[in-house]
Amino acid sequence: MGVCGLLFDLERWWKPVPCVSRNARAHAPHCQSNETGNTAPIVVLGPHMQAWFLYLLALGAGISVSVQQVLNGNLRSALNSPAWAGFVSYLGGLLTMAVVLVVLREPAPSLKLVTATPWWAWSGGILGGVFILLMILLLPSLGAATLLALVVAGQMLAGIAMDHFGVFGLPPHPVSVSRLIGIALVIGGVLLIRD
Repeated sequence: MGVCGLLFDLERWWKPVPCVSRNARAHAPHCQSNETGNTAPIVVLGPHMQAWFLYLLALGAGISVSVQQVLNGNLRSALNSPAWAGFVSYLGGLLTMAVVLVVLREPAPSLKLVTATPWWAWSGGILGGVFILLMILLLPSLGAATLLALVVAGQMLAGIAMDHFGVFGLPPHPVSVSRLIGIALVIGGVLLIRD
């Protein structure tokens, strides 16, 4: 069954809407009532609006990364320590996620799920710490635009390589000519922004 859009339950974020009816309540009746039986307000986005909404969210995420690096650079100067600046940045992220868990009332993962998780899935935080530290160290020398352009280029190269080989459980997506052209354009943009 296909997915026609996103149904927004203001208490539980969004859920996919199956293509079974144009009636919002027929799409996902389980999303209409909360635990107390009261009807929760909902909004249904069609496929086109859904795409634009997700694009805007991704754009906002990119903007937030840029602003975050500048703020971290300012914090490094104020504290005179890239390590402490990175620690404070991650502490803020930890507190934010704690609030999100409380608001969403997410239950803790079971021991079975924890033990079944591959070891490499737990290393994302380590790589995130390395990323933040490198961004703080390199920002004064490279500038925000060049640094972020290089980061995007690295992400594109790593993403296409991981897609091609299907690493870390990803479904394989072989490299295509259009993807290679896209990488070339991104690298070209890095060279232009550097000047």
